Amino acid sequence: MEVSEEVRGMIMQFQAYQQQSQMILGHKDATKAQLMEINRTLEELEKAGESEIYKSVGPILIKTTKESVKKDLAEKKEMLEIRLKSMDTEEKKTKEKIRDLQEKIQSSLNKK
Repeated sequence: MEVSEEVRGMIMQFQAYQQQSQMILGHKDATKAQLMEINRTLEELEKAGESEIYKSVGPILIKTTKESVKKDLAEKKEMLEIRLKSMDTEEKKTKEKIRDLQEKIQSSLNKK
């Protein structure tokens, strides 16, 4: 069956959106893993009785306060949550585009 240039273009777009969707899912998974790690770290900080702790900065450990680390982690957590919401929105838009293109491709192929 001969496929028109228009349909070929839609198929290429469809494939590009599928790849984009897979990338978004990968980024979301990585972000969720980072959030889980931050949450576990915050839980452990609550259990720690010390007011001064060591934090890893590159290849060295630096003595700092528990409150400073908690503040840094809370900021990172907030940033990751915002990024995750943004990725959710982007994922929904991409899936809608995939669905729309799929319908258009199917419709074009059924006409022939």
